[in-house]
Amino acid sequence: MTIEVSDRIDACADSDEATLCEIPDFTTKLEIYPFFEVQLTKLATWTEFPLNIPVDVTMEAIQSNNGHSRGRADRQVNGEGPTKGQFAIHKGNVGIAATDPIRTNDPQAAVLLDMNIETVAGDPMGFDGFTITGDILSGVGGVRATDVEVSFSEAQCGRTPTGFKCVVANLASGPTLTVSNYFKTNKNLYACSDVLSGPSSSGSSTTFNLPVGLELLTADIVIEDTPCVAN
Repeated sequence: MTIEVSDRIDACADSDEATLCEIPDFTTKLEIYPFFEVQLTKLATWTEFPLNIPVDVTMEAIQSNNGHSRGRADRQVNGEGPTKGQFAIHKGNVGIAATDPIRTNDPQAAVLLDMNIETVAGDPMGFDGFTITGDILSGVGGVRATDVEVSFSEAQCGRTPTGFKCVVANLASGPTLTVSNYFKTNKNLYACSDVLSGPSSSGSSTTFNLPVGLELLTADIVIEDTPCVAN
């Protein structure tokens, strides 16, 4: 509850015309204020289009005490022009807990909201290439796909509400996508894909080779507790 809201409740309760506020008698303010007032910025999934250029919207795995960053638009060193930031969050407890839906086809689809961002300094930048998209899923209890982070080389990649999206440069010589931040105590985990080649694993991080020269490719990544089957 913000200080402003608390002050307004006090002013209403102390007024000679308190009945106009249409609130019941209360002992503490929390009795009449919704317990579910939650700041959703750091619980939602954020991405941007085009990916990372000229603006990158932060999307870090959730940490204790709000130590992570989500929804902050950072202008990159070069580039100008329009960017569309996208906010996505599931309705109900799935969104408030920032967790995976119990069912992959959860009927409560994520709410999607767009935010227009314009950078006005720098040189226009283009990034020609083809697109790879896919879902990131977890087949291990207690391991959340929403916590998986992505990094990349010779491509531009980012998280989406259900997975990832990459744009691979047409002239890339060895583009890669790395997924990380998945782990479970006393258990070896593996990030697997039936489509992407590689993978090269190290602890809770796996790097996949991205193909070059395709127009569009769909490739899901699944976190498993058994070794991946070679494709």
